[in-house]
Amino acid sequence: MNRPPFRVLMAAALLVLPACTAPTVDTTELDQPLHRGTGETRVIISPSSGVIKIRDAVAIAKVLRRYRDLDAAEKELVKLAVRRHFDGLVALEARRLEQQFAGERQRISRIPDPALRRREDAALSARLYAQAARNVAEKLEGLQAVPVKTSTSQSVVAFARVVSGDVRVADAAYELDVPLARVGPDTKVAAAGIQGDHSLQQIGGGSRLASVVPGAAVTLK
Repeated sequence: MNRPPFRVLMAAALLVLPACTAPTVDTTELDQPLHRGTGETRVIISPSSGVIKIRDAVAIAKVLRRYRDLDAAEKELVKLAVRRHFDGLVALEARRLEQQFAGERQRISRIPDPALRRREDAALSARLYAQAARNVAEKLEGLQAVPVKTSTSQSVVAFARVVSGDVRVADAAYELDVPLARVGPDTKVAAAGIQGDHSLQQIGGGSRLASVVPGAAVTLK
């Protein structure tokens, strides 16, 4: 039996290889190296298109050390930042729930007594916002990381947690292993705590990853 020449086999192999390649990387968004120094972990999630873009990378910043204790006024600033975020989410959730109560609203609007109509409407709004607050509180039961601006430009975050609608703030702020400019809403902060430090443990509730509060940056003295 005659075997195909070696050159023919090589040409056939080259034609098959392109169909077996891994998902491509979109180099138009790779203006910075994917590995950005020690301590930073990046998990690449391949989208359904098979093209990996740099924006699909999920960064996890790690707590390095305790930066310093927060005084009462600074803790109030952190609490206010988380409260604003919480209230904004509650307003969005309330608008979503409003659709479920549309029939009840219409029934109330047909009550002939104006005083009774106002009372019924106010009671429904209170019930709706209470449900919205519970829904958001369940979603935000983990730690929240608030970026902190310092005079030394160090990468620092403060931690808080929403518990039954109340915001609890950790006693100290902590330094991270990545520049603050890279800490965005999609970043998760590994807040495992530092040996001998109980500030995070007191409010953590077992959480080891904190979500960054978007659009919030507290300035320390």
